[in-house]
Amino acid sequence: MRFAILTCAILTLACGSDNPVTPPTGSRALTVFGAGRVSDRYTGEIWVRGSVA
Repeated sequence: MRFAILTCAILTLACGSDNPVTPPTGSRALTVFGAGRVSDRYTGEIWVRGSVA
């Protein structure tokens, strides 16, 4: 029971930051290509932190 309370407390405290993330030096902003219709749906998984992917 103590472990569950400790885990919940740690997760609650860890999610309390809304500070912006500074991208590493030399990285460029993400750009959007294409302006046509997409007839298929594509999904992917990427790791994102703030505005850096």
